[in-house]
Amino acid sequence: MVKDITKQIFEVGGCVRDELLGVHTNDIDFTFVVDDLSLSVDQGWDQMKSFLVDNNFKIFLETKDCFTIRARFPKGHKNEGLVADFVMARKEVGYKEGTRQPILVLGTLHDDLERRDFTLNAMAKDLDGNIIDPFDGRGHLEKGLLVTPLDPIKTLMDDPLRMIRALRFSVTKGFDIHDSVWEAMFTEGLLDKLKAVVSEERIREEITKMFKHDTLHTLRLFADIDAREPQLLEILFGGNLWLLPSSKKK
Repeated sequence: MVKDITKQIFEVGGCVRDELLGVHTNDIDFTFVVDDLSLSVDQGWDQMKSFLVDNNFKIFLETKDCFTIRARFPKGHKNEGLVADFVMARKEVGYKEGTRQPILVLGTLHDDLERRDFTLNAMAKDLDGNIIDPFDGRGHLEKGLLVTPLDPIKTLMDDPLRMIRALRFSVTKGFDIHDSVWEAMFTEGLLDKLKAVVSEERIREEITKMFKHDTLHTLRLFADIDAREPQLLEILFGGNLWLLPSSKKK
């Protein structure tokens, strides 16, 4: 008999967003909320693993340094057979100097959602199907707006790659970047941090997705950025970053 697990496991992130958009996705993530925030991270990990085992989930992969367990829902559950990643809810208390790697402690569901990049990715759904939306992500999704859960300067400074993700979502999802996020993207010091802590490979990956989806839109977006802050493009395309011309069709 499967125990009542509705208070500790929540579907989160892009899969909730895509479901609201009517887009099918096979990439489903769940957050596990520990029942005692005074526990250490190791104790929280043990609790999550024991919780899944005790509720007859089939564990396939454990990645402790990423706080993640991949497992299949048990027989008798409405999600029977679904394979998903389960990640401990956590809170960021800082970043390791010179990196994008956060210093984490156990957190609440709200803590876990507020650390995400945009409000439309900061929604959760409980196992009864109820949407938890503390930052009006659903409203912003309906308007097609990229808004940050916290002050945009903090959100982007915490992980400067998010500014490139905003550009990518603008192209690939058709979302508009909120004025507050645009302003924050040109905050003094953010471009220096982008250059210092984000690898060329991650920048290349995001830009490639943009060009593959819509080359003309991407070129126009970069032209607008160049007119406002040429240094950003110098960082994005500086060093060893270049794109191989192609005549391939989609």
